Amino acid sequence: MARICCTSTNKEKTLEFKLHAPQARKVTLAGSFNKWNTRTTTARKDKD
Repeated sequence: MARICCTSTNKEKTLEFKLHAPQARKVTLAGSFNKWNTRTTTARKDKD
């Protein structure tokens, strides 16, 4: 089961998004920032 770990923002209006989903092969983000297009913002796996 996947779950969102945490999110945070700062003065530059950047967002940190963490998702714990070790079984996931691909994660995409969609929202008003990319016109809800799931093909433009593919997340990449971090060491954590």
